[in-house]
Amino acid sequence: MAQLVTATYIRGIIAAALALLLAACANSGGVNVMGEVGRPDGAPAASADAGSDSDDGASKNPDGSPNLSKIMTISFADARWDEGRVPKGEQCSALGGKGATPALSVNGIPKGSVTLTASYQAASGDKSKRGAMGVIGYKANGLSNMLLPSVPGETSSVSGAKVVSSSEGASGYLPPCRKGASYTVTVQALNGSGRVLATKTVSIGKL
Repeated sequence: MAQLVTATYIRGIIAAALALLLAACANSGGVNVMGEVGRPDGAPAASADAGSDSDDGASKNPDGSPNLSKIMTISFADARWDEGRVPKGEQCSALGGKGATPALSVNGIPKGSVTLTASYQAASGDKSKRGAMGVIGYKANGLSNMLLPSVPGETSSVSGAKVVSSSEGASGYLPPCRKGASYTVTVQALNGSGRVLATKTVSIGKL
């Protein structure tokens, strides 16, 4: 009789332990609860998709590849361009200028980038289509940070760069040529097959 009571008691303990274990697994969304052991204070809890591939918060391009634009930044290497207005003399020849593209410092260039392009356009109205004022290309050479040197406007003869496409009605880059208009530059990082890895647009000022 005593042996029967003991066996029943043991079976009860085992059943209770199994019930607790199943409940813990259900509450964890299927995550191994042992994954939480030793988690540092403040660290995120384990989740059902923990360990999956991540784009570090990057959005997706139309082809499904990660858009890495958030990690790429652009700043002016020439302080004259950093005042919200196109510097004096940097307008087109029709307005008495001899303009050139602003030198740009590009940081956080995505890995795998082979080429950087700088497309110039008005912010609105005439010449607002991307690259309407010319597109200049630079070799990235696998660098994560690089300087895009200034190139002269209204000519296809440039050093350290390549005119990818010219502005309509002008050779190469057409400097700002409409008073009162604002202008932008769009920098794109492309891989060897021409796929865009990142795109960033910044203002170059108002004329």
